[in-house]
Amino acid sequence: MIVDFKFKADQKLTEADIIAFESRIGKTLPEDYRQHMLEWNGGGVHQLNLEHKKYPEDGDFGLENFYSIDYNVNTIESLMEFMGNALEENCILIGSTRGGGISLCHLKAIIHMVILK
Repeated sequence: MIVDFKFKADQKLTEADIIAFESRIGKTLPEDYRQHMLEWNGGGVHQLNLEHKKYPEDGDFGLENFYSIDYNVNTIESLMEFMGNALEENCILIGSTRGGGISLCHLKAIIHMVILK
């Protein structure tokens, strides 16, 4: 997936911030997502007309934003706490779609993300 970002979160993360986050949630982030968070710490997405491969008739699944780990109001951790046990064990909540959906990262799946700068 190629994603073009239009803005960064308020403050950059350090490696120590990510390690502390992983410790708090008891999960390890995939390396490509970890690198994304070091650069962007969430951020807004400029992505148009992203269709779901399995359900293209459901319309636009365009990403709206990625949630930050720290230094923002809506952090991944606070939103995961709000959702409680609704998330699968190997998933973390990472963002939202323009259609009001959520974006998840499955920590055991192989996911490749290309970040445009």
